[in-house]
Amino acid sequence: MYGALDRLSGDGLVSVVKEEVVAGRHRRYYDLTGHGRTVLAEETSRLTRLATTAQHRLSLRPEWGTR
Repeated sequence: MYGALDRLSGDGLVSVVKEEVVAGRHRRYYDLTGHGRTVLAEETSRLTRLATTAQHRLSLRPEWGTR
């Protein structure tokens, strides 16, 4: 998980908004950046289109075993 957060941070998609030590453990809190929100919205739209295409193709496919 931390590797992914480091990559997202390096890509400018998330940023650290708070760091603290709780019970002797370092904690870091992240938030989406403006660019991260844009990328998330674009990816959500892309996945929605793919899901819609898959649902359409499944509805065109004849059912197996219903002859």
